[in-house]
Amino acid sequence: MRPGAKRMRLTISSLALLALAMMTACSPADSASQQAYVLALSWQPAFCETAARKRECRSQTPGRPDSRQFSLHGLWPQPGSRAYCGVDQSAIDDDKSGRWRDIPMPRISSDIWNRLRIAMPGTQSALERHEWIKHGTCHADTPDRYFADSLALLDVVNASSLRKLFEARIGSNLTGAEIRRAFERDFGPGSGNRLRIACERDGKRQIIREITIGLKGTITTSPDLAALIAASPQTDPCCSRHGDAAGLHRSCRRTVEHQMKAMRPEDLLHPTPQGLRRLPGDFYIDPVRPVHRALVNMAMPIMRVPDIIR
Repeated sequence: MRPGAKRMRLTISSLALLALAMMTACSPADSASQQAYVLALSWQPAFCETAARKRECRSQTPGRPDSRQFSLHGLWPQPGSRAYCGVDQSAIDDDKSGRWRDIPMPRISSDIWNRLRIAMPGTQSALERHEWIKHGTCHADTPDRYFADSLALLDVVNASSLRKLFEARIGSNLTGAEIRRAFERDFGPGSGNRLRIACERDGKRQIIREITIGLKGTITTSPDLAALIAASPQTDPCCSRHGDAAGLHRSCRRTVEHQMKAMRPEDLLHPTPQGLRRLPGDFYIDPVRPVHRALVNMAMPIMRVPDIIR
């Protein structure tokens, strides 16, 4: 045997054992248990205040479920740079350009789809394709699994004291302290420090548009949400007018009051001398006098279109 050959074999064997130990230490189960997420849930009537032209907002009614409970925006693996896992560049380009309906996506099963189109009104604008390609591909191998896990988390929040508080206080003010207390009632002391609130300025009010919840751990269709929240780092839970990738701008004031906004019949349509006015979108339906913007039934012979829209 040449000098040093035995020492070389021992060195190679040691490296192989070290690599095996590292693979064992970084097993998929361990990696999943350390994965961080942000769960983003919308308060749809407030969202529609700033996006009245979207299909899901034009079709919203006071009786639709999203008028009184949280809606699914998305489940976002963290950090924010973890996105578009294994996705072709052409599909990424479609997504970033807002061409969501052109994004290729595996078929969602009918059971999941029937739940999703209620829980995520944005499916009317193909939001599910955006969420899947950007975030879901980094969480699961199929859209069914990604959305099943997301819907399971949403169901827990919508069955909680937080959702009941939001519904009970529609049209009135909420403070950050009230929101945190309701959240901690179900998810434990300190959980309110993992809850973020995103607001939108509406005149002199700030209306709650979305909440985001920090999570860490393995997410399944039977989630222990309290444990997932407890494992997540704390964050500033107060309200801000601007959202970032994690759901909240860093600058905010704890003393702000949050104006709850829900869609009531009078928020949708209002009779005026000019005709029936649709408040979201600010236009008139079949007006009988000149107005700035109108939706006209072309079979209606009351006025010529040029006379109606000025």
